[in-house]
Amino acid sequence: MLSSPGDPEAGQEIRHRLVDERTAKDTSDVSVSSPTWEKIFFLKVGNVHYGVFGHSGTGTLIGYTFEGIKNNLIGPLTKALILYPIAAGLSSLAVLFWNCGAFYDDSYMGLMYIAAFLAYLISVVMMGIERVIFSTAMDSV
Repeated sequence: MLSSPGDPEAGQEIRHRLVDERTAKDTSDVSVSSPTWEKIFFLKVGNVHYGVFGHSGTGTLIGYTFEGIKNNLIGPLTKALILYPIAAGLSSLAVLFWNCGAFYDDSYMGLMYIAAFLAYLISVVMMGIERVIFSTAMDSV
């Protein structure tokens, strides 16, 4: 799927189309993505959408590989995409602790800060990992 055809200009055209499609789509959802919901994805190559839980044509899975890429680092890095829903859960937990702290007891505020900070750290690390995964995949087209 990601291996480019023999014509270098065709590969360049595909790469530009991928960048255009990537910037034209809203891919901000963290846990409902391909293959669960095909309209939300990180990368689209032809008819294949790559998301957090796999790619179109597969069931829900954690971690996958890109056809045509010989990089041994990409497979384990795609397994780390599961941290996006975990960060979203920690953010929700921080909101819950804020509600408890605001309306019941101030001691929950410390837990809110811890959960929010962990969600922030995970999100920042995942942003870097996502860039490595999908920029490598796009460069291989």
